[in-house]
Amino acid sequence: MTDSIDIKTRLPTRVGLSSHAIFRLWKTALKDDETLLDEAIASVHEQITSLDQARAEQVMSLIIRRHRDAKEAFKAMLMAIRTQSRPATDVNRRWNGTPDRHPKGTPLIDAFWR
Repeated sequence: MTDSIDIKTRLPTRVGLSSHAIFRLWKTALKDDETLLDEAIASVHEQITSLDQARAEQVMSLIIRRHRDAKEAFKAMLMAIRTQSRPATDVNRRWNGTPDRHPKGTPLIDAFWR
């Protein structure tokens, strides 16, 4: 990884685009620059494997095999990373006290492995 860079001193804070437009430009830039894309993928890989190695391998296997459940499994794994980094009160509020189920009642990734 590279050292942290103070971006505020180099770029203006607003560029006149909506947040959605900025996201689309950023996404395109990542796709176009193989080095940036590799960094993003390496970061996600590190995060999911540090969360749960076995589960990460199962999700990666689904993605590699283009399994129909790969998208939901990956999204659930990313959500688990987000909720792990939040305080416990935020997790309970978001999941209504049931961390293994989505608020709409959809089972999260653990249901794939039961």
